[in-house]
Amino acid sequence: MKSGKLTKELLEIWYKEVFFPVSGNKPVLFIDSLTTYNNKSLIDRVTPSDKQLEILTIPPGTTGLVQALDKYGFRLWKNFVRRLSDAVLLYELKIDLYQRNNILKLQSLTHNQFSSPRFENLFKYSWFACGYVDIRPDSFEHPVNFCFEVNDKICSRLNCINFSFIICNWCKMLLCFDHVYHDFHFCDTFVE
Repeated sequence: MKSGKLTKELLEIWYKEVFFPVSGNKPVLFIDSLTTYNNKSLIDRVTPSDKQLEILTIPPGTTGLVQALDKYGFRLWKNFVRRLSDAVLLYELKIDLYQRNNILKLQSLTHNQFSSPRFENLFKYSWFACGYVDIRPDSFEHPVNFCFEVNDKICSRLNCINFSFIICNWCKMLLCFDHVYHDFHFCDTFVE
């Protein structure tokens, strides 16, 4: 059975198709000290000749202190996913949370909601919390507090009589669990 962890092949694809196409001529790459990530021969092989890549390796045992999302971000992400999962249990919905497709749905929904401009300063703050930038970003709303404070209102979707479950971070629409989870309300229209 294959592990769900990152492989060298996937890492190579990430460098070639994600990292290098959007990086400048002198990118800086923070990498974990684990061997899978810290594979100098792979990095040298896939680095384009026009890039002057600088690699900074996170020392073992310090990831939680120096990796921005470990310092501030992943805990909020996990809390958001937990609220979604708890709703499935609370409402006794017939959804098996351990099926791969349902795990992907929960993570995709969370990614969509965290991608809202509403949380831009949240991610900036993670860099500030690690000390990489000196200027503290403006305040931001907590994703769980913003999304799940619906107070028993009816879903905003036309002809829906279900109670709302979440407020979309993008459009501020009140949505019931069916519209969020089954109809895949993935939004990109931002309302201040």
